[in-house]
Amino acid sequence: MKVAPHARKPGGRARARPSRRPGPGPPALGPYRDQDLSVKFFVHPHFGIMTLYERMAQLASHELKHLKQMGRALPRLSAART
Repeated sequence: MKVAPHARKPGGRARARPSRRPGPGPPALGPYRDQDLSVKFFVHPHFGIMTLYERMAQLASHELKHLKQMGRALPRLSAART
């Protein structure tokens, strides 16, 4: 299995854009704390119309999928470095 050079030799230079970094500001859903999010909707290109509660659950599930993928990939990458 070939591994990209940047994956074998991380330089530690990757930085999140300022707009993507967590900050001391209010939580993203803070303004909606007193509102019923089951009546607010998000249109997903694949799943269609979802409530914001459904969207948050879908996002959490999607992130968990990526964490599992990284967990499987890490041992392979580590073995490729040796």
